[in-house]
Amino acid sequence: MPALRDRLEDIPALLETLASAAGLPLSATPGPTLERMLSYAWPGNVRELRNALERAIALAPPGATRLDELPLH
Repeated sequence: MPALRDRLEDIPALLETLASAAGLPLSATPGPTLERMLSYAWPGNVRELRNALERAIALAPPGATRLDELPLH
């Protein structure tokens, strides 16, 4: 399987799947957060993406349902 950096177009779908598995009905809306995530090389591949999302969900304000509402930096 190719590295995540070689298939950045998969990130929105991966985020939605990972968020759903974590119990958050997240919509990966276009915006600066998604753009930042698409420009990152993700050397840890999907595992790093999952860890970043889980950390952001844990730190998110109550009721966050959009990617741009999560503290992903």
